[in-house]
Amino acid sequence: MTINEISKTTFFSNPFSDHKIFNYLFPLFTLTVGALITYKYMSSQHTEKEQQNTRQRQESYLTIQNQQETLQRLLKQNRDLERAQESQRLRERVEKPTTRTPQKTEEPFNLGINLVARAKNQTSTFSLKGRELDLEQLKIAIGRKETPNVILIGPPGSGKTCLVEAWAHEIANNEDPDYHFKDTVIISIAASDITEGASVIGIQEERVNRLIQYGRSHPNVIFFIDELHSIMKDGSTSTNGIPNMLKTALSSGDIRIIGCTTIDEFNLIKRDPAFKRRFSIIDFKPPTEEMVKEIVLTKVKQYTKHHGVGYPEEIIKKALELTKNMPGNNPAKTLNLLDTAGSLARQRKSTTVTLEILEAVAPKPSPSCLDRIRNLLKNSFP
Repeated sequence: MTINEISKTTFFSNPFSDHKIFNYLFPLFTLTVGALITYKYMSSQHTEKEQQNTRQRQESYLTIQNQQETLQRLLKQNRDLERAQESQRLRERVEKPTTRTPQKTEEPFNLGINLVARAKNQTSTFSLKGRELDLEQLKIAIGRKETPNVILIGPPGSGKTCLVEAWAHEIANNEDPDYHFKDTVIISIAASDITEGASVIGIQEERVNRLIQYGRSHPNVIFFIDELHSIMKDGSTSTNGIPNMLKTALSSGDIRIIGCTTIDEFNLIKRDPAFKRRFSIIDFKPPTEEMVKEIVLTKVKQYTKHHGVGYPEEIIKKALELTKNMPGNNPAKTLNLLDTAGSLARQRKSTTVTLEILEAVAPKPSPSCLDRIRNLLKNSFP
């Protein structure tokens, strides 16, 4: 077979010359091109939709972020406004004298009560009998040039506060034999008056600075802080805590402080050795029976005037007997019993406190463990 004959065969011939092959291939080509066009169009539509969704998400995120920033800014402005209002209220409360404490000191310091001014022309409510040594130790410590500060440590109700008030009464009525304390002023400050409003920035610092500045400008002033351990609960370990702000002034003698606390609460003060080291410690022992009786007899005079009833001597002895065996025997328990009995006698329109009235208000002793077992056995086996 020659080359011309081979070239004329179906395999090597022009495909388009055969209409049957063209009719088979053209539909397939058309479907393929159409599928490619459709895929391309659908891909472009999907990509455009995704881009649109992405733009919407970005716009939503930016909108939410702007709203959050606006909300945070409004909340911060609201907090600042509340702090400013609270600070203003506390300043007005501190600076404005109240009717409850008319014996305020003169300006610029009016945070506490002047015990000496209050004690003038008043009858003493506390007897110093048996406490002469404690008062002498207090005066020696307060008279020091450096660290002239004292902490009275003793059980509750033992008369720590009364000792300071009795000393203020002696100063007010020129009964103090020590000439160095003739013009001394004792200002009683509650620890809560200093620590109140701790959440407001700058309030505590302002009060402590006023305290120090007033002590420096008035060397004759002694500050008395009952429950001294309370100031250790607010910022005692921070750099701007109240104890840390007072340490320098306490060491140099710019201010003089008398503090009171109990044996258990003194552990809070011992946690800061540097603050504790700036105080002289006086152990205030519980009063003896003679001291309790002397304190009760002095205080009963006030109860007689207040209730308008008499307290016979046997009633006072009976009250001392009833409270003698109570836990933590101190004058406060006996005085509380007599005060309640006087109120009941006034309600019953009695001129004196009788034994019946005293026993009516006296605390009933709780049954012992042995009595409880006996009652239990009696009820179980009648």
